[in-house]
Amino acid sequence: MKIKLSVLILITLSVLPSCVSKKLNIVSEAITHVVDMKLIEPSASEIPYREIDSDPFHIDDIKVIDDKLRVVVTYGGGCGSVNWQVFYNNLVRKSFPPQTDFLLTLNDEDPCRSIVIDTLHISLGQVESMARAGGVVIRLLPSEDTIHYALPLR
Repeated sequence: MKIKLSVLILITLSVLPSCVSKKLNIVSEAITHVVDMKLIEPSASEIPYREIDSDPFHIDDIKVIDDKLRVVVTYGGGCGSVNWQVFYNNLVRKSFPPQTDFLLTLNDEDPCRSIVIDTLHISLGQVESMARAGGVVIRLLPSEDTIHYALPLR
């Protein structure tokens, strides 16, 4: 009985460090991903949004965090390069609060078929003055999802 217990303890102790090592690697990868987070700055666009091409994708969630728009997207791919762009044309609909549109596009040079879920961070600096003057409603195209962005007065 003592021999079986000793063998069991030895096996457990030899496996335990590899489990801890795997968890540390996962945490390290997650921290690296956050540090490498790329902030997308909206580009000015004088071209009508309907004339700007994009590969298909789906917007799953939108949330304002500090001065950034966090967007969770889903698209097909998984093994090639992708390029996200955001366009802003400075058009504002007069309402209270004012409303404006951003256009999110995907250029996907990726022939794979996996479903990829990604989180994008978009700078909201171009609408900060409206956010401080009572807020602005942002519609993120091509979806019809909207979000209210407001900041305290300075």
